[in-house]
Amino acid sequence: MSSTRRRPHGKDAVKKALIKAAAELFSERSAAAVSVRDIAKRAGVNHALLHRHFGTKDALRKAVMDDLAAEMGGAMAKTLASPAGPAAAMHAVGDNVGFVRILARALLDGESLASIRDGFPVLEALREQAKHLQAAGIARDDVDARMMAGLTLAVCSGWLVFEPFILRASGLEGEPEQLRVDMLHTFLQLLAKHPDLLPKPERDDD
Repeated sequence: MSSTRRRPHGKDAVKKALIKAAAELFSERSAAAVSVRDIAKRAGVNHALLHRHFGTKDALRKAVMDDLAAEMGGAMAKTLASPAGPAAAMHAVGDNVGFVRILARALLDGESLASIRDGFPVLEALREQAKHLQAAGIARDDVDARMMAGLTLAVCSGWLVFEPFILRASGLEGEPEQLRVDMLHTFLQLLAKHPDLLPKPERDDD
């Protein structure tokens, strides 16, 4: 990846470029190892603009987390009433793996959740999806929807963070994206009231 981009112009474009650049860098290495100048260089702007628009690197990282979480939560919310909801939700998480990696790095570095996140749209979307599946008679109604949401996020995020290790150690073969969907379907069968009612994951060769 090139370390610089076409220089953005205008307040909104600059802020968007800084958030995108910071998201990439924070997913590649810990926040402590990323400097303001690193972010500005990746975004193609003067580092003074980061201070002007966000104040500090920590404030920018929080903006990055809020932006990524809102994007992923919105993508998941759209899958709510879809028969392929669980698979689509996994795609949404997979498409935003940077969010998972940044969050994991921050927490492993001992940072408080309050310092990096405002709200929890991803878990809220997963909880609503669990309630929808319970109301449809598909998911078990003896398991709290909040627990379902927490377990689903734990399984999905853990898989994505450790995916290279999991695939090699387990001997699983196939396209990683399809294996993610198969994994989530297998997991959801454990939470299903009637596993046979769960839509089977679509396959590329179907």
